[in-house]
Amino acid sequence: MDAAPPGTSGYLTFNVAVAEVEATLARARRLGGTRIFGPDRLSDAFDIGMFADPEGHVIGVQADGVDQHRKGGVDAENVVDGPGLSGSTDRGGD
Repeated sequence: MDAAPPGTSGYLTFNVAVAEVEATLARARRLGGTRIFGPDRLSDAFDIGMFADPEGHVIGVQADGVDQHRKGGVDAENVVDGPGLSGSTDRGGD
């Protein structure tokens, strides 16, 4: 097993299906997040990106060119609207 990056106890990254990768990354940045990369095209119709929230949690976003709402995906508003990026001072007991 690989060691965790220096200064961390490890990490987990997950991807969320979104309607538009660029719109999601832009919204995350406006709300205090940091774009790590993206959007990058992996194939003819598959885009990915990644951002970190202000607390350093890394979240991947992906769109495959198909209507994500019909497939159960979410939009930029829902991906980046939470305690870490909403501007709220409520951290859920943290």
